[in-house]
Amino acid sequence: MLDDLTKCIESIQDKIDRYGESLRKDETRTRNVLVDPLLRTLGWDVSDPGLVTVEFDAGHGRADYALLVDGNALVVIEAKRLGTFLDGKVENQVVSYATMNGVKYAVITDGRNWKMYDVFKTRPLAEKIVLNVDLSNELVPSSALRFLILWNSNLSTEGDVEVAGNPITHNARGRIDDNGPPSWDGWIDLQTYRSTEKWLSGMCPKRMRIWDGNEVSIGSWREMWMKCGSALYEGGYLKEQLLPYQPQRRVLISRDRSHLEGSHKRLYKLEESSNLVFYVNLSASSIVKKMHTLVEYCEADTSKLFLLMSS
Repeated sequence: MLDDLTKCIESIQDKIDRYGESLRKDETRTRNVLVDPLLRTLGWDVSDPGLVTVEFDAGHGRADYALLVDGNALVVIEAKRLGTFLDGKVENQVVSYATMNGVKYAVITDGRNWKMYDVFKTRPLAEKIVLNVDLSNELVPSSALRFLILWNSNLSTEGDVEVAGNPITHNARGRIDDNGPPSWDGWIDLQTYRSTEKWLSGMCPKRMRIWDGNEVSIGSWREMWMKCGSALYEGGYLKEQLLPYQPQRRVLISRDRSHLEGSHKRLYKLEESSNLVFYVNLSASSIVKKMHTLVEYCEADTSKLFLLMSS
């Protein structure tokens, strides 16, 4: 189950990277490309009316999906086009659909961000959230484990679904370990960091030590990606003749500032120390993979770039 879910989430991340501009324009396209595949992987075949009611009649409107257990709606889902702000009006809309129809759980999503509410919990709305995932800003294993709350076999079990207090992670042998990720005292080289990806809970490293021994602080996944590329450039590994860096169809690193203009400007960011322009519309998992690929492409040593998990 987890392997299938991991592959599905990786595919969704790739589709957001590739087709995000198109998906931001159309809700139906977002549902077909991002939402439906994840629901199917979680055991909710949207083409099976015994499992899912599409366009569920909520009385004063229609929810995009209702997930059924024994013929009764247990979850209503409202899906919006990619990039839609999911708080406020949208949040109240789906909770209202659930409340009026006695449905225990409500979900809102834009295909990338997912929020799930335990509707009848006697708490303020913000405290009813039992799932809150951004697929482009967490490592895949962490996202996959969080989504088990929506797994058909879990929801079909009588009683409340459980939310783990600590993230469940894979240990070195691929087994489930509910004690959270292991603690690392000291630095981890990039090669080890990537090879143990399934141990990570989605926490971004705090510092990076580059090839000349200098250390830099890291505030986000995007900053880690940009500082890695800049360090390669300033250290003479990422040479001028290798720019623009375009391993596939999309330019990832360039000196061309035109990427910062027009419809693509939100997808690229300037790293001022190196004056390089980076494509930054990447998930945490993609950044780890692309950093590793970039370092190897520049013929630098992945075992000599170190990351510190806690400052």
